Amino acid sequence: MIKGLIKEYSNNIVKERLITKGIDPKILEPIAVKTENIASQSKMAGSFLAFIGPMLLTLWTATGGIGAAVDLAAGEKERGTLEPLLTTSTSRLSIMAGKYLAVTAMVLLSAVASLLGLFASFALNKDMASLNTDFKMGTTAIVIMFVAAFLQLQYLLL
Repeated sequence: MIKGLIKEYSNNIVKERLITKGIDPKILEPIAVKTENIASQSKMAGSFLAFIGPMLLTLWTATGGIGAAVDLAAGEKERGTLEPLLTTSTSRLSIMAGKYLAVTAMVLLSAVASLLGLFASFALNKDMASLNTDFKMGTTAIVIMFVAAFLQLQYLLL
């Protein structure tokens, strides 16, 4: 930042000296580069959604079942219900599978609810997040997002 300020100050001194000598300061920049975004607003919105969507889906999948997982482990230990559960005739593998399926169900429910909320918010509010675009997503893309959430869940839980 300081280098930039010094460079700007130096350029101003050079321009002032050129002006006092009667020389046009534009001579120092023979080629001007102009940056222009040629993407449409809907393409920019699509790019934004392509970036933020998977990240949100990952967060929703990872955090959706934390409450259920914590309650099924530490909550049972605190309530004193884990030891009686382990003394029943049910196998430990069945208990673990039940807890795993309960957390899986909660994570999937959370991811589905979050995705439905995202789709509804874009469908009901066209100007959401200053994205002036018509949000349209095909059923194939929606199914792929739900499958990705499920596969991601399996990866996170293993």
